[in-house]
Amino acid sequence: MLNYINSGRALFGPLKNGVYDIIPFLEPGLMIDCGAAVGGITAKIRANSPESPVIAFEPFPGNHRHFEKRHAKDPLVTLCKAAVGAKPGKVSFFTPSIVRSAARKKTTPGASFVGRIDEDRAPDGDKVIKVDVYPLDDICRDGVRFLKIDIQGGELDALNGASRLIKAQAIDIIYIELMRSPDLLKKLVALEFILFDTEYLVTPKKDSDLTGWRKTRETILSTGQASIRAWPDHAPSEIDKYNEWVVKETEKAGSFTTDIVAVRKAFIPELLIACGKAQKKANY
Repeated sequence: MLNYINSGRALFGPLKNGVYDIIPFLEPGLMIDCGAAVGGITAKIRANSPESPVIAFEPFPGNHRHFEKRHAKDPLVTLCKAAVGAKPGKVSFFTPSIVRSAARKKTTPGASFVGRIDEDRAPDGDKVIKVDVYPLDDICRDGVRFLKIDIQGGELDALNGASRLIKAQAIDIIYIELMRSPDLLKKLVALEFILFDTEYLVTPKKDSDLTGWRKTRETILSTGQASIRAWPDHAPSEIDKYNEWVVKETEKAGSFTTDIVAVRKAFIPELLIACGKAQKKANY
């Protein structure tokens, strides 16, 4: 199973909330939300595993008040107002836009879901600010049951900053955004995780060809762009061929992303049991 990306459709496709629906069937443990934004994912984790503490990382000040409004009274939630990366320090953080969709403007004014570390940019008002960055190895001393990383292209640095935890096999599941980064898949394989893809987010071009995609629903991004959720009919499983397929499909269908479920090898049986229980619950 190494050097392959396995289809997660059979595991996570039947679940309304994908991988988050298996959390109630995992043993409680530390869960980490990197790129916590306004706290929506932290809320899902806490609702699904009430005994599990959550450390949430979010560097953008415009998101902090929304997160704190939602979680300030929860003693098991810790907000770290910083980014995660390979080494400690301060970095430039670029926020290209705040929320644009009508729903987001109403519920989370001034928030952003698209900020990212960009060390080549000089400070520029609210657009580019300096933020603290910490490696996960410096923050977490115990085992991590579930680690979510959605940080707009900084995922490799986050993994590099968790090398001690990974070497100690202290992270059971990593749920990580794949943004056209062939090196990220190769890194996860080298770290001996078993990989599964999840439902894809596709933002079609004007002349997109969506042949070979099975749409599940339509959605509007926080940027206001119309997109769809879909599964590919035939994505290659071997990593190099998969990366080549991503390039070709981007040219044909438009930009798309998926989140990768990376599982510690010894934890695979527990993952499969949890998926089975979640699917059984979903079918009631």
